[in-house]
Amino acid sequence: MKCLMCVFAAAMAFAAVAQGPAAAPKAGGQRQTPSIEPIVQMVRNPKAVEKLGFSAEQVAKLREIGNSREALKELQTKVRKGSERQVELLKAEKVDEAAVLAVVDEVWSAKKEIAKIQTKRVIAVRSVLSAEEIRRALEVFRSMREKRGAKGRSAEKPAKTEL
Repeated sequence: MKCLMCVFAAAMAFAAVAQGPAAAPKAGGQRQTPSIEPIVQMVRNPKAVEKLGFSAEQVAKLREIGNSREALKELQTKVRKGSERQVELLKAEKVDEAAVLAVVDEVWSAKKEIAKIQTKRVIAVRSVLSAEEIRRALEVFRSMREKRGAKGRSAEKPAKTEL
């Protein structure tokens, strides 16, 4: 029974990693919170900043928010590696329950930190921009992505920009 629970925990961890760090979807598949990634990425593009009319202070704050992305990447790597380690431990002939559960704790601790950072980022963007500015920024992002068409990263992996 304990082994079955460990396998279930590993499956849940892998499913969560496969889904990525996106916000939980609502019924109907829409996200509950807007993705702020396009906004913090756009402030690196002078044309987009000009089009949006953000102040220098807003741009500086948004760039600062964008800098927290490195911490997210490190934690996401920790989750992925922990999940892989968990699977390896569960494949062993004799499963070391304590080791598996320790890895489960590490993975979920990292996921909790990811959720906190993402939440803080959304709150920070919402404190810098009004709801109208966020809506307009996401529209500009969609427009710019459509203009690029099949070029570049936008065709391979569309950004999540739902409100």
